[in-house]
Amino acid sequence: MKRIALAVLLALFLAAGYALWTRVLFPTSGSLRYRLVVEVEDNGRTVAGSSVVEVSLHRNVIGTPYAMGLRGEAVTVDLGIKGLLFAVMRCENASHGCWEMFPERVLAARRDIEDRRRGDRLTLFRAVSRLPDGTSAAIPWQRIVQTGPRPWDVERYPFGPMLVRLRDINDPTSVEKIDPENLAKSLGHGVRLKAITIVKTSEPVSEQIEGKMPAYGNNPQWRAWFMALPYGHPLKFGPDVFQQGFR
Repeated sequence: MKRIALAVLLALFLAAGYALWTRVLFPTSGSLRYRLVVEVEDNGRTVAGSSVVEVSLHRNVIGTPYAMGLRGEAVTVDLGIKGLLFAVMRCENASHGCWEMFPERVLAARRDIEDRRRGDRLTLFRAVSRLPDGTSAAIPWQRIVQTGPRPWDVERYPFGPMLVRLRDINDPTSVEKIDPENLAKSLGHGVRLKAITIVKTSEPVSEQIEGKMPAYGNNPQWRAWFMALPYGHPLKFGPDVFQQGFR
């Protein structure tokens, strides 16, 4: 009986010690907010739009090492008679989860942050979250053509958010992907992408896209159009690229 009691006490002691050790040295979660700013030049005039989003990172007990969360909305740039330009919550290369990765891949590109990483992603994330409000960095969006000897060095696709417009804001099937290096092709002469910037902030998460994004609702026309798109098509998305994390 004493051996069983000692074994139970030892197990409890080890569990408590492990929990304390992981909480102090390896925190289980973190969150931060940033403002994504998109600047467009329209025949010499700068037009900007921005949106504040919140990113969270959690350490998993089982399965993948980490789980990420995102709450916020796409950036809207109002170009007047030329329409609305959206920087949606998906990357130019159509990958998912890129908005969650912006702080780590952009703001963390600093020697003082990298030196504190210690091989742990959550430690890096929390170091980024402690940066002063106003800390900013540009997101590389231009396609880079390389001349290396390896075939896979030929072209690297942009990391920035995907840009789209809707020919009819009431029709989600009218969405059109915009080439970030050639906005003029879709939006008219003299329009070009000037900069995409991420800025660390503590401001409230943006909630201003209602009435600007397409009305998906229970739209059978859009659902049929969506299902007809091939797997992996860059426009195979729904309202989640305009707004996420709100109930």
